Amino acid sequence: MAEGCVLPVGPTLHMILAEYGELFFGRGLPAFLLVIFLTAWIISRNRILERQMIGLNRKSLLAEVLESLAAGSLGGFLGTLIFIFLGISVDLTSSAIAALWAIVVILIMIDLRFACVSYAGGIVALLHLLIGWPDVNVAGLMAMVAVLHGVEAMLIMFSGGSGAIPVYLKNPENEKLIGGFTLHKIWPIAAVIIMGQRSAGPGLLAAPGWWPLIKSDSVPVPGNALTYMMLPLMVVLAYSDLTITMRPGTKARRSGGLLALYSALLLALSILAGKTAFFAYLAAIFGTLGHEWVLAVSRRFETERQPIYTGNLDGLEVMDVIDGSPAAKMGIVSGDLITGINGCQVRTKQDLADVLTQKPLLLRVSLRCKGGEERHGEYSGSITYFGIVPVPGPCDQVFVEIRRGGLLRKLVDLLRDMR
Repeated sequence: MAEGCVLPVGPTLHMILAEYGELFFGRGLPAFLLVIFLTAWIISRNRILERQMIGLNRKSLLAEVLESLAAGSLGGFLGTLIFIFLGISVDLTSSAIAALWAIVVILIMIDLRFACVSYAGGIVALLHLLIGWPDVNVAGLMAMVAVLHGVEAMLIMFSGGSGAIPVYLKNPENEKLIGGFTLHKIWPIAAVIIMGQRSAGPGLLAAPGWWPLIKSDSVPVPGNALTYMMLPLMVVLAYSDLTITMRPGTKARRSGGLLALYSALLLALSILAGKTAFFAYLAAIFGTLGHEWVLAVSRRFETERQPIYTGNLDGLEVMDVIDGSPAAKMGIVSGDLITGINGCQVRTKQDLADVLTQKPLLLRVSLRCKGGEERHGEYSGSITYFGIVPVPGPCDQVFVEIRRGGLLRKLVDLLRDMR
């Protein structure tokens, strides 16, 4: 790209689509297939927990992978528009890429939650500012981190709560069994970024005088103007969360909103970093500490509120309902209290099982809604499963233990278990 008066939309989009073609069908195909395989593998692991908790998988593996790919493609294209039309130059040299990967591996060994580009990017940026290595454009690197987190925030807010898995876990305050939801999402992101090149190449476009917003550090060959080339970028964004105090959709919207605020602040600091060295230090530090702030606020949302899935002695409280099940067709929703079925009192899961083992052809369910309103639901036909996940009762023993730690911790635990 070369400087001009405007950045033409049509030709620019044509060049972007050409880079996507290279990513999906050309030189980027191996990376694309690797990311899809990684996505499918992680989703398949989450499906194991889903089967353990509700006895089935609500969607096929193919459907989940395609949904993840579709959402990630939309998010990646949005990120591309920000990279290109704002003009965020990301000069990823070979030394910077090697440093990023090395730091990511080290951080994963410490704690898996550090497997995020915000931590590695911030550390690489600080290394460059303090010792001059690796060779990287700090403003561009941190802006890339900001844009990717902005895309992730959007995906979390719109789809992070879907497919949440109900789990039983111990209340950290009194060790009693309570219900909660674990949220797991992964999105393969295909984007196009720009990098400075020292000499002009084919396919130049005119651009406004202010473009790019974050310029490259590359020095052009004498007699040539600095130009910018498009390059495809393939990454994976993952979201993992847990809530015991709110519905999954509410939790995802709050987490996504916090991440969007972090992204906007980091992008502003990154733009200023391209003009003043002081803000380069601020952007590098905020990239890491700001992400920790997001996690701390999210945890405070949980610790300052009371768990909502604690059970009710008056009946069997519903934590989740399987789509398409008899319970769903009767209009039962999360938070409802089942007080009786076909005239029999229902207080526990065993009471429900006793009714269903009689294989009735008609179910008349007495319900109490969250607002206290009494109502009834009916279902006629053969029933193989009811389709609810109840809040855990005093007789339930199965629970999910939340452990933190990295790969080293997991290896130590594995060796201990093998003794």
